[in-house]
Order: sequence, then C-alpha cells, then structure tokens
Amino acid sequence: RESVGDSSGQLLATVQRMTREQLEAAREEVSRAYEIAKSREKEAQDAREKVESLQQSHAVLKATMDQLRERVDDTKRHAETRTEAASRHKATSRNLRKQLAEVHAALANAQAELRLSRRGETRDTRDSG
Repeated sequence: RESVGDSSGQLLATVQRMTREQLEAAREEVSRAYEIAKSREKEAQDAREKVESLQQSHAVLKATMDQLRERVDDTKRHAETRTEAASRHKATSRNLRKQLAEVHAALANAQAELRLSRRGETRDTRDSG
C-alpha cells in the first residue's frame, strides 16, 4: 500500500511540477504578448504622430503654394499692366516726336518767312518771280 501511496505522491508531485512549469510558461507568454502589444501600441502612436505631422506640413505647404500662386498671378497682372502702359507711352512718344517734327518744320518755315520779310520779300513773291 505504501508503494501505491508513494507512487501516487510522486505522480501528484510530477503533475504539480508540470502544472507549475506550464503556468510559468503561460505567464511568460502572456508577459511577452503584453510587451509586444505595448511595443506595437507605441509604434502605432508614433505612426499617428508622424501622420499628423505630415498632415500639418502638407497644410502649411499648400498654404505657401497658394500664396505663391497668388503672388505669381499678381506679378503677371502687374507685368500686363506695365506692358500696356509701356505700349501707351511708346505711342505717346511717337505722337510727341511727330508733333515736335511738325513744330520744327513750322518753325523753320516761320524763320524762312521772317528772313524773307526782312529782305522785303515773301515766299509767294520769290517763288513766282
């Protein structure tokens, strides 16, 4: 009988030891799984922060691009206005040069008439005579 008791005691001790080992292995596995989950949660948080940072950078870049486009449009409009003004000024300058040439011609005619009148002639009498 004692050998049956001894062997059931040994069997019980073996079962208890195996149970402790399995419990310890399960605890270690749970601990590793918790650490992995914690690590992945940290990675996910880092990824969310990077996405938010990229979204903010994108918004800033978009606003900057919009401002640059607006400045380019303003510059184009200004250049068109300046081009139109330059064309007007060029036309005005041509007109003024033409008027100046006409005034010079009229002045030259007046001076010629004055010289002739000092001599007692007029252009009409000189041309006919």
